[in-house]
Amino acid sequence: MKENFLQILLSIAVCFLVSCTEISADRPCAARQIKGRSVVCVCNETYCDELTRVAPGKGEYITYTSSAAGSRFKKASGKFESCLSNLSGDYFIHVNAEKKYQQVKGFGGAVTDSSAILWKSFSESLQQKLVEAYYGEKGLKYTFARVPMGCSDFSVRHYTYQDNPYEPFKLQDEDYNYKIPLLKKIMKCSSEKIDVFGATWTSPAWMKYFTETNQKCGFLQPIYYQLYAEYILKFVEKYEECGIPIWGVSTGNEPSLATFAYSPISCLGWATQDMGAWIVNHLGPTIRNSKYKDMQLLALDDQRYTIKLVFDELVRNNSRVIEYINGLAVHYYADSYVSAAIMSQISEKYPGKYVMSTEACAGFLINGVTLGDWSNAQQYVKDIIQDFTHGVVAWVDWNICLDTRGGPNVDGNYVDAPIIVDHKKKEFLKQPMYYALGQLSKFVPRGSYRIKSWSPPCRCAISNVAFLTPSNTIVVVIHNPGAATSVTIKQGNTKATIGVEANSIVTAEFWNQN
Repeated sequence: MKENFLQILLSIAVCFLVSCTEISADRPCAARQIKGRSVVCVCNETYCDELTRVAPGKGEYITYTSSAAGSRFKKASGKFESCLSNLSGDYFIHVNAEKKYQQVKGFGGAVTDSSAILWKSFSESLQQKLVEAYYGEKGLKYTFARVPMGCSDFSVRHYTYQDNPYEPFKLQDEDYNYKIPLLKKIMKCSSEKIDVFGATWTSPAWMKYFTETNQKCGFLQPIYYQLYAEYILKFVEKYEECGIPIWGVSTGNEPSLATFAYSPISCLGWATQDMGAWIVNHLGPTIRNSKYKDMQLLALDDQRYTIKLVFDELVRNNSRVIEYINGLAVHYYADSYVSAAIMSQISEKYPGKYVMSTEACAGFLINGVTLGDWSNAQQYVKDIIQDFTHGVVAWVDWNICLDTRGGPNVDGNYVDAPIIVDHKKKEFLKQPMYYALGQLSKFVPRGSYRIKSWSPPCRCAISNVAFLTPSNTIVVVIHNPGAATSVTIKQGNTKATIGVEANSIVTAEFWNQN
């Protein structure tokens, strides 16, 4: 009787352990090979890949690899060993957790009209899977969501919140039926606080004057400076009333578009001196004298080169700009033409101010989607590593999902996205870019610090960046755009040598010895 009872208990225990293992087990990529390229991972009503981050044991490292050959968050583990002599090998990295730099604010994507409309068109099951893919514990663990205040090019129509000067400010169907429901799902899904921040693409047209050559990007008339500041504040108030607190707003999306003879999308241009006056005399006081006085205010929201061309001039013309601005927002599209060192200078030149990357996408040069393109993933991770190495505190992608053409887009300005929605097949496809983002966002939580990582000169094109997480682990992200090799990581008097696939991104996590 006693033996039978013990056998029953053992059976129950085994079933429980198996059940727990199944619950916590990873779900591998359902790979679809794209001819001549890498793979995409397919998610549908019944299946979507997932990854559980595993805490490394003492003296152990765990690696996660995504590669052109088709690896997607592939796990491996190994041990550190004593290292009292000089290192040798293909490539090595010294990490020093005692040397800390900027604190990380997080990663995220944009809840545009287009993304939210595509998401809403799915069944509830697929809606949940898509949200979890970005914001869930087994997804990328994003903590930011950027939202256009009114329409953007990634809308299905042009509109503002006050198209007629004789009517009151009001949110639109795109807010009530799409963006706000998606943001609420995101907030419910995440175990972290989600920081939502907004940007206007344009003011109402009646507030602007236009040039003969550019009928989409006008400039704000001075008589409307205060009214436009109040317009932005009303958005913050209305979203909070709907249950979406706003973490921050920018001074407006890509005003530099107004300097071009023709812009394909609507925007609001600014002369630098005028923007300074608007911030100091209108937008800044309007926000700081409201109940949202602690809300973050981001300047620029434009290409990296505008730091020198615009922000430095803003401050020269009116030093009080610094009193109202918390940080600078930069975009990705011209990064190859401007040194990242320009961002390192911000915290030195303007103490207490930070830089965050607030928009990026692939496909803008070809006007659309390229499924399975590993080069896009490599360009993403190269840029992210470069940005964080030069002081950036957050990296936020553009549309969280688009259709197979790269839209919808009211201006025909199609691009690529980390998740592509295929309605005909009732599925969404995770692009290589999705995994490039996840190699950092999933393992580098809010509150981490970038730490010193040093490598000797090398002919190879390998790059890396390292972080100390709030749980006292070290995360090293390695980008290898070349042939398969090995990388040795050294901390203190220990080392670990890991194999690195060709054309891959590897994230290694281990306990900080200090």
